Amino acid sequence: MASYSWNGINRITEAYSSARAGSLLKGTDYSNHRLAASGIRPLQDGFGRGIRLSFLNTWEGKPALRQTYYLYEEKPYFFLEAALENPTTIATNWLVPL
Repeated sequence: MASYSWNGINRITEAYSSARAGSLLKGTDYSNHRLAASGIRPLQDGFGRGIRLSFLNTWEGKPALRQTYYLYEEKPYFFLEAALENPTTIATNWLVPL
């Protein structure tokens, strides 16, 4: 679970990503959470400058859940992208990044 605060005030607490691919997959249920050096990149786009952090959550026998954060300098917001990764084709109509 994650909590997010700005200017010393908690804005979001106990947040996690989830998806449905046959069964409910919650980020809090995954046994391994990894941020590799390759998952940390500088960022500059139409929203400004910042950093991109990509975490890979794995769980034996389940699709991997990748969470990518886009954090910007001097901005009171961020973007979060969630994606399921699997060696075989899977389908979902429910993916909740936060």
